[in-house]
Amino acid sequence: MQRFSRLWQKTAALTLRSEAWGHLLCLAGLVACLMLLAHLAEASAPEGVEEGHAYIPAGTELSLRLERDVSSKDVSEGDCVPVVVLGDLRLNGVVVIRSKADVRAVVAKNRPAGVYGRSGLLVIEMKSVQTENGITVPLRGTEEKKVAHHDNALTQGVVGGLFIKGAQAVYKKGSFFTAVVDTDVDLGVSKEDLAQVMCEQEKVAAAP
Repeated sequence: MQRFSRLWQKTAALTLRSEAWGHLLCLAGLVACLMLLAHLAEASAPEGVEEGHAYIPAGTELSLRLERDVSSKDVSEGDCVPVVVLGDLRLNGVVVIRSKADVRAVVAKNRPAGVYGRSGLLVIEMKSVQTENGITVPLRGTEEKKVAHHDNALTQGVVGGLFIKGAQAVYKKGSFFTAVVDTDVDLGVSKEDLAQVMCEQEKVAAAP
């Protein structure tokens, strides 16, 4: 009877030990799967970006500044206006777009002020900017300046209204704008070589 009891105890202990090992193996497998999925998610490049390349993510925000006064009286649709980046854009500590880089910004819509109190309207659209290594970065951002109409202009009659001139829409020098990167932008260089390439481009730009 004692021999049977000892045998039963050993069998029970082995069963419990086997179950414990089974649980540990399942847990280890689950952890390994999670780590693999995390690695794949990190390693996979966005659409349009080569595997292993550094890139500027879509939605990255840029602060911009207007470099001179722009009035609805003085510009036409399609004209370029002087806008620059305000502050360096860094990727992993490396400057990829330098402060004061020129932004391609154009007048998307313009309506000069007119008679009968018609106000001016001026819309500036941010198009693109270039990185240190010459990659074009598409931007998305629109600034609209509209001056309220003089509501009493038409009550002055046909002749009287001719002498009521609406105000021009004006952006003053130093006005701050915001734009975002429209799509993921491949910088054409690996993450490991990013710092070296940008440094070389900076030297070229600084050369006389």
